[in-house]
Amino acid sequence: MAIVALVALVVVIVIGTWKKINLGIMGIVGACVLALISQTGVRDLVAGFNTTLFLRLLGIQLLVCAAQSNGTMETLAKKLVAIGGKKSIRLIPVIIYFAFLILGYCGIDIVFLATPFILALAFQLGVSPLKLLFTVILGFHGSGISPLATSGVNAFSVAEKAGLAINGWNCAITTGIASTIVFVAVYFIFGWHKEQNLEIEGIDSVKFNLNNILTLLGFVAYVVLTVFLKMDILVAPTLITFVLLLVGAADGKKTISSIPWNVLIMIGGMSMMSGMVAKLGGVELLTKAIASVKVPALVPPLMLLVAGLMSFFSSGNGVVIPTLIPTVTGLSANTYAAVTSVCLGACSTSTNPFSTIGGHIMSCYDAIYKPTEEERAKTNNELLIASIVCLVVYAVLALVGVFNITIL
Repeated sequence: MAIVALVALVVVIVIGTWKKINLGIMGIVGACVLALISQTGVRDLVAGFNTTLFLRLLGIQLLVCAAQSNGTMETLAKKLVAIGGKKSIRLIPVIIYFAFLILGYCGIDIVFLATPFILALAFQLGVSPLKLLFTVILGFHGSGISPLATSGVNAFSVAEKAGLAINGWNCAITTGIASTIVFVAVYFIFGWHKEQNLEIEGIDSVKFNLNNILTLLGFVAYVVLTVFLKMDILVAPTLITFVLLLVGAADGKKTISSIPWNVLIMIGGMSMMSGMVAKLGGVELLTKAIASVKVPALVPPLMLLVAGLMSFFSSGNGVVIPTLIPTVTGLSANTYAAVTSVCLGACSTSTNPFSTIGGHIMSCYDAIYKPTEEERAKTNNELLIASIVCLVVYAVLALVGVFNITIL
């Protein structure tokens, strides 16, 4: 059934993309079919629906849509364009990327907070979402396993329990090198080196009103509550949005109507499908595939690919890292390279549109760009392809020995 489940997952994605059917609906249908074939009960079927992920994304979208509906996103983006777009537009992606990389190394995770603002800036600059969003994605890839970050703390704790002596900062530095290599390449591929500074009439006169200021203070509160007080990203934005609605800084009807329900349905439905794939042994099949590899040089890239594929179906931090890192002890490969490959592989596809971060990106894109169904499908596919391309490129870097570098 494991092979059947993996094939079914591919079929669901292909048919949904080809016939332009919401992938969430396709995921629910696929999960139901697998449940019938495998005689899985309804309770186990429904258990695959990631309720926590769905509600967290809904909570964040409440705050994002409130900021969008009262003009805060647009005003802030115009302010940023007035500062950077008129004077040094070519430096914008460089500044954003290294800011995310440094903050990530410090253990400060602001991906969820910053994503809507980056997309709003891209919209005002008149560029495709991915042309600017790659800075956030690659910054997360590069610093995701910092010993101060949640994933890094988890990974190196698992490694220690498995008897592996690992210097976490060495792993984090090599992932930073890998993501920076990709960043430089993508910077030129997207043509940022050719961009000309913008001249937008009247943009300097844009001002924040009281509702905009209150909303921005709400985002500051979001940072304090989630980063420093460790409040869950479901609770914090929901409470902040309630306060904004209560004081009249945002309109309740506009906020609710702006929520991208189709994206949330897509994420929820695909989580059901992924849950069934995992239950029927699809994830276990992928983990066993690497056990037969005996060539040391091939272990890191294959570990990275398997971790990335597993991260499509399950939590990178909660499932992939704890499952794969202990297997490193039985492999004849560079320990640093193998552990780093697992962690980077888990991070690299966690930005696909069916995951927490990728789903958040798509939700924010929907709220800010107000795309047609075709535009939404195009961006969804681009984000999916970007995750796969990053995974493959990182695997190549693992193969040539980038993660074998010992700095510390």
